[in-house]
Amino acid sequence: MKGILVLSFNEDYEPFIEAQYPSDLSQTYKIKPSDLMNIYTLHRMNRKEPNFYQMEIKEFTAASFFTGFSYEKYVGHPNYAITIILDKDELNNGSLSGDLEGNVRRIAHDALAKRSDEDFDEIVKKYFVMLKNADLAPYWEEHSGKKEEETLLEPDVEMKSPLNKEEKPPKEILPPEKEIFSVEKSNQTQVETKAERGGKLPTVTPPPKPSIDTEVKPESNQLDARFMKLEKEVIEAEIKELKSMLNEKNGKIRELTDQIDDQTDLEKELESWKVKYQNIEGQKAELTEEVNNLTEEIANQKEELEVRAKKLSEFKEIIEQKEIKIQELNQQYEEMHGEVDDVVSLRKEIEELKENIKDLKNSKITIRNELDRVKKDNNIHIDTILKLREVKTKDEKLLAENKEQIIELKKEIKVLRRERDHYKQIIKENDLL
Repeated sequence: MKGILVLSFNEDYEPFIEAQYPSDLSQTYKIKPSDLMNIYTLHRMNRKEPNFYQMEIKEFTAASFFTGFSYEKYVGHPNYAITIILDKDELNNGSLSGDLEGNVRRIAHDALAKRSDEDFDEIVKKYFVMLKNADLAPYWEEHSGKKEEETLLEPDVEMKSPLNKEEKPPKEILPPEKEIFSVEKSNQTQVETKAERGGKLPTVTPPPKPSIDTEVKPESNQLDARFMKLEKEVIEAEIKELKSMLNEKNGKIRELTDQIDDQTDLEKELESWKVKYQNIEGQKAELTEEVNNLTEEIANQKEELEVRAKKLSEFKEIIEQKEIKIQELNQQYEEMHGEVDDVVSLRKEIEELKENIKDLKNSKITIRNELDRVKKDNNIHIDTILKLREVKTKDEKLLAENKEQIIELKKEIKVLRRERDHYKQIIKENDLL
């Protein structure tokens, strides 16, 4: 349970909150005058009888007891409603006490009798706490107009003789039906008093008792007309509010429809991107495989280049040895300067050998340049393997030619040495020096 409302009704039969606990209960649950009118309308369906309803109204749920429309039958005081604000789950899970109506009737009977007290709000709070703690006893009795009249007249009416005409009891202003019961009781009291004194009983004809229906009917019709007018105004206000809510919801529906269309376009675009991504993944796998193959080929080419570099270093050592031998031959040639024409021809042959060596050096430089070019091309193109094979073939050819030339040079050097020894022997024998 969240709180309690004590509802009353003004002269135009419009409901208003006379007391509430907590003090901000109506603000917390956004209780509007139209909600109070809905509660009153539900109770008004049972006309004047006290009645109890459990209801759900927009933002809150409630258990409400109406004390009755008039003094004909009521509990506590007519035209009041005791409304208990509940948790939403309390109506559905059956956790409410079976004596809830009787307990709320007890609040109406006890608390409304003190409605004119200054601390009425505290009294309402006290009874709500007792209700919440299940400390209230149910109350099922109802007051009728006659009993109410007797209760209202007891303090003011005294049993007096009709002979004493100077003192008259003050006339109490009561609703029409209560005045009927007041007149009837007053006449009856005068007759009984005179009989007790032994006087002659006069014939007293009580005034005709008017029908309650004839007295109440015009007022009831007027109230019904006011109620219908108020109910119509409330319904028109609710219809206007519902139309504005409907327009607002239609606007939201249009916005949501646009969002759904945008979402559909995004889903289609996402599907196209998924297809593109799958294609890219396939291309990525192919490129990865191709890169792995290229890496393997580059590793093989690197090994092959290392072998070729090793062979070139060996070839360089051979050339250096040849250069040393050539230098030795040059020295021998200088020593043999001035010898016979054969020595001159030998020099020419040496010059030719030098030319050959230059050619070999040039071929060496060419090979180096070609190797550098092959290394550069190897980083860019895959087809360098064929070029390297061609270079290798050329190198092998050059090496073969160089070997043949070296063999021929060795043969010629041997011949020259023999001729030199022969010339030395001739010089010694003839003592030409």
